[in-house]
Amino acid sequence: MTLLTGYSFPNFGMAQMTTVPAWINTMMQVSTKAWNIAMTSQQVIAMRLSMIAVGGNTAKNRNEVERMVNEKMDAVGESTRVLMSLGNTMVQAWPTMFTDPKAAERMLNQAAKASDRALTPFSKRVNANQKRLSR
Repeated sequence: MTLLTGYSFPNFGMAQMTTVPAWINTMMQVSTKAWNIAMTSQQVIAMRLSMIAVGGNTAKNRNEVERMVNEKMDAVGESTRVLMSLGNTMVQAWPTMFTDPKAAERMLNQAAKASDRALTPFSKRVNANQKRLSR
């Protein structure tokens, strides 16, 4: 049963997409990286909590907690710098995004790449911690 018999959707001047834009591929990589961070960080949290629970209040455990906090602060700082840079670029390019399809495509590509770079500090630290703590 067709509900929209004889209705044609407006094109709004958009050309038929024949290839997948680069930003879509980049965002797929970003989502995979985010998923990896989520899964690996759960393992790191479990290893750290069990180490702290079994070890008690030792200097090693206090150092691990300090390291954990410092790493998060550093990663947030690095990611913030990347996103602030992207924000600056977007403010400058904003007026052309609605009149130039190529400018809009460039902005989407830049946003996708910045998303990837913003997750990189967390990814590096989580993977390094998992490797270090699983020895």
